[in-house]
Amino acid sequence: MSTVAQHLPQLYVLFLALSLCAHAIHAQAPTESPTPSPSPAPAPAPAFCNITQVIQSAGQFTNFLQLLSDTQAGERFQNQANQSNVGITVFAPTDEAFAAQPAATLLKNITEQQKVSLCHFHALTKWYSLSSLQQVNNMMLSTFATYNANINGGKYTVNVSDFNGTVTVRTEWTTAAISSTLYNAEPCSVFAINEVLLPIDIFGMPSPAAPTPAPSGSTSTDGSSGATPTATPPSASQPSHSAPLVHYTFQLAMTSIFLLIFTSMLS
Repeated sequence: MSTVAQHLPQLYVLFLALSLCAHAIHAQAPTESPTPSPSPAPAPAPAFCNITQVIQSAGQFTNFLQLLSDTQAGERFQNQANQSNVGITVFAPTDEAFAAQPAATLLKNITEQQKVSLCHFHALTKWYSLSSLQQVNNMMLSTFATYNANINGGKYTVNVSDFNGTVTVRTEWTTAAISSTLYNAEPCSVFAINEVLLPIDIFGMPSPAAPTPAPSGSTSTDGSSGATPTATPPSASQPSHSAPLVHYTFQLAMTSIFLLIFTSMLS
């Protein structure tokens, strides 16, 4: 006991030195600083679409442009396009479409009010991109003419389908295919079509004796949207546990050394 008492001051100093060393190592261990979250980027401003100018630039839509002007539908379409939260989709028949049958004959005897409805029949009341139309199958969509107070009270709807990437807009009289894209950015899309859309609300049902245009292709039976799976972002790096491990290992080693010295003093 006298030997232990004799060495108690030295043992206390040794223990204090070891504790200070362990505390210093722990204080110097690197800490994980939180990664600041990136601030969200501002939403891009909606693109401005001048519908009349877009169609004029294409150079093969004289008849449709005249129809837009005569019925003042161009102004209504532009007002709808300016509402970026809704948008518009316009189907513009080419000059060749107006010259083809049965449109060339049927359009000769329509009234001014029917011209308005016919023009409104070529626009959907919201924006659809080409890719979204390529994902629909046999879908009935309302047009601008649907919501007009037309004297006939018709429905003025069109059937939109996709077949191998080709979008068709069908009525009982014609099946028009989108032949080119004139403008396709939210909130406005303008597509060229190769047939004039003829509603039964104006022209009635085709006569059984009249040749009915065959659909350009059977509709797709695949109801999948074909959307590309969204990649999962990599998880944030986990905080390192190496610093606490070094600290505890050092403490264990120092404790072992202390016990060895203490045992040698007692022997």
